[in-house]
Amino acid sequence: MSSFKKKYIYYFEYEGKENFGETIKIVNEFIKSSNVSNIIVFTVNGESALQAFQAITKDGIHFVAVSYPPSKEVEDDRGNVTRLGITDKKILAELKKANIQIAQGSMPFREILLFPLPIQERTIAIKSTLKLFGGALDLCVEAALMACDQGYVDEGEKAVSVCGDTAIVATVSRSELMFSPIGFEINEIICKPGNLNLSRPRSSISEE
Repeated sequence: MSSFKKKYIYYFEYEGKENFGETIKIVNEFIKSSNVSNIIVFTVNGESALQAFQAITKDGIHFVAVSYPPSKEVEDDRGNVTRLGITDKKILAELKKANIQIAQGSMPFREILLFPLPIQERTIAIKSTLKLFGGALDLCVEAALMACDQGYVDEGEKAVSVCGDTAIVATVSRSELMFSPIGFEINEIICKPGNLNLSRPRSSISEE
């Protein structure tokens, strides 16, 4: 006889980092009745990891902040350059004080430059598939893989992985074992956007 549990998935109307505050509130309620003790937060500069730490009320939670390589820079359409990664000394000190572990480095689904071929097709296919569920799901998965790769969460352990408007429960693995029989699992989706207005915007077609 099959058994099941009734659980809820929370849906935001639209995608966006402005949903992060509500995401953490939802995760806080989830974690109260869960035996998962790891929370992984993908963060651009460390601030959202601190926000999550301050919002979670359950004791004994192990936090990992995951980010880009600290030397990575991006340029917007106006030529403004933003440096990614957790580099601010004050934020680093606050993370250390809160005993939040930091994982930074090359991300599993980023393009590998194979000259003269600029695209690693397999990793792009994985990333694009995950984006069908919402723009931040791929970052939740990458963050969990990186936390395991760097030894902050053991293989086979469960963790809540959070990024922006998305939170999942995952059984983590190292990146190279992601698709193996003992590899990565997405066990639950806690919350996600219902409309993918940023990651998959649909052009409006006017009728003539």
